[in-house]
Amino acid sequence: MEKNRYGHILTENFQEAVGAWIKNYSNNIAIIEGERKITYRELGNLIIRCRKFFFEQGVKKGDNIAVHMGNHSEFIMVFLSLVTMGAVPILILSAQKKNEVRGIVRVATPKLYIYDAAVSVLGSLVAEGNKELKGIEKTIFTSMLESSEVEKTKEETYKEQIVPEDLALLLLSGGTTGIPKLIPRTHGDYLYNVKRITERLKLTQESVFLSVLPMAHNFALGNPGILGTLCSGGTVVICNDIAAMEIFSLIEETKVTFTAFVPSILKMCLEYRILDDGDDISSLQQVLVGGAMLPEETARQVDLVLGGKLIQVFGTAEGLICTNSMDDSYETRVSCQGQPISEYDEIKIIDSDGKEVAQGEIGELIVKGPYTIQEYYRLLDNDKYFNEEGFYLSGDKVRKLEDGNLKVVGRVKEQINRAGEKIMPSELEELIIKHPDIMDCAVIGIEDEMLGNKICVYAVARKNISLLDIRKHLEEAGIAMFKLPDVLRLVKRIPVTAMKKVDKEALRILEKEHYE
Repeated sequence: MEKNRYGHILTENFQEAVGAWIKNYSNNIAIIEGERKITYRELGNLIIRCRKFFFEQGVKKGDNIAVHMGNHSEFIMVFLSLVTMGAVPILILSAQKKNEVRGIVRVATPKLYIYDAAVSVLGSLVAEGNKELKGIEKTIFTSMLESSEVEKTKEETYKEQIVPEDLALLLLSGGTTGIPKLIPRTHGDYLYNVKRITERLKLTQESVFLSVLPMAHNFALGNPGILGTLCSGGTVVICNDIAAMEIFSLIEETKVTFTAFVPSILKMCLEYRILDDGDDISSLQQVLVGGAMLPEETARQVDLVLGGKLIQVFGTAEGLICTNSMDDSYETRVSCQGQPISEYDEIKIIDSDGKEVAQGEIGELIVKGPYTIQEYYRLLDNDKYFNEEGFYLSGDKVRKLEDGNLKVVGRVKEQINRAGEKIMPSELEELIIKHPDIMDCAVIGIEDEMLGNKICVYAVARKNISLLDIRKHLEEAGIAMFKLPDVLRLVKRIPVTAMKKVDKEALRILEKEHYE
């Protein structure tokens, strides 16, 4: 990969950074998991033990290591031990299944596969004699890290020099179809990313982060998430069970100051809190929401119901991150996704011909900058995702507001072309969810010989409701006639991906299998 041209500001590596965290905050509590509390000093000792164990397994700088774990303190120890010795963790979500894992392993050719009790996929792959796993020399169950007897090896023997340009980790693309693409993040660019969003959100040693989302995901790991909290000397509280009762109990018990949700989890928490406000969550200062479109109707409930300020986070694991700030007005925070975290982020908003659109118009967001990748890892068709100027083609449809904030309106591929008219599903979804009898919804386009696409609404309703009811509701909201839905499907739930995003591909499959 070509050296990032912003190298003059990418000066950190995990080996030095983590060492500084341990030294500067040694007596602070770094991690809380259940009854267990781990100080920074203890975390440092656990990292050293893990590094020695991996060294004895033959791990060296530059080795790819598959990490397939759930939300536990061991994930943090494994991740930090690998990146500080220069190995490259491939962060696989615990909910990802064998077909995805098979594809990831085939491309990344990891030396080790590390897994925990939350993951059973490897056993299935091995039982099938899967050829793609032959490159893996060893499988490591996390309990081996605690039970093994590591030799008293001098740490200097395996502390190889790391520079900011070295590959630090491989994240996975967040698409809902096919095998995830591998996203190469360097020590310099990822730590810069973490530092800048941490500054934007003003984290301190008093910050307490409730880690609810999968730790292997970019949002939970470094935006600002686990790493932003640790680099500030704060405390990471681990939530093992994504249930509203558990979330609010932990906020009260550990005095959580901020957490991060995707919209589906946020909705669950809002509904629970409206019914039961018994837990004391007055410590909560910020509620970060990202990963998927957040309807403004839902956004407006956050400050009032949860007490902490809503902070919208928009970005990609490939790079660019935008957020609101604590100083933004209420109207700004509920209506848009904020501004880029770095003054060096370069963004353009273009039309289908690649030309920049006028101020305030909608187009596709393309970006390059100090922490945005310049290519996917070992991908043959990178030119599909990066233009000749080096801009990453995000696939997100956005509008740049006059004050510099971005308003995200959907994905390019989700746009519905109905008889030549272009409709963004998010516009309809934000209005449909306001209907008093609708609990959840998603809008997709379905093929039609006459129109090209029909507008189809999948909805979870409190009672039986008709397409006519939905159309009337939208007409009263002032929607254009050509945007009125053609089809309504009432379902018990809207499917979501491993990251709890609405899975529109699953809806398209459902449509083909059950309705065509």
